[in-house]
Amino acid sequence: MKWLCLILTVLILAAMFINYVLVDQPIVSGMRLTAYTKVPVYAHLGGFVQTSALVIHILPSQELTSAKLADFLQDLAHSTPASPSGNNPFDVVSLTTGWTGQYSFTGDAWKKLGDMAGENDASKQATLLDQIRDASGQALVTPNGVLDPATQQAERDKVWARLVAYFTKQR
Repeated sequence: MKWLCLILTVLILAAMFINYVLVDQPIVSGMRLTAYTKVPVYAHLGGFVQTSALVIHILPSQELTSAKLADFLQDLAHSTPASPSGNNPFDVVSLTTGWTGQYSFTGDAWKKLGDMAGENDASKQATLLDQIRDASGQALVTPNGVLDPATQQAERDKVWARLVAYFTKQR
């Protein structure tokens, strides 16, 4: 029994090492090519083995402000490599400052955000707010047409303030 446990432990550690070398490092090195090199970013596959899900850890930083957050996330989305299971985007991209994903995007929405280079910050922010979901996949902003414009804008402003507070040192 002792040898079986030892062999299983070695196999698990080897699998974690291979995952780190072949998956985690290439993903992180691609993301470190953003213009925001002082913002610590780490990424791994969802559950460390789900090739269709990506979890990105963004440590809160003074480099990120309300004015820079949309540009940072667009730049991060642009530098995110394709899924290791093919040249397709990930099915889900989760963002967090902790252990588990707090916010998520579909892979197509994350790719769309990454393709917004050259757009103004208001356009990037609008796309972020339209596409971002909570960890369970529910939209954070009520879809257009349900609320009157003033209430809808107030709701969007609250969601944006929560995002800024979550990813910056303004907690």
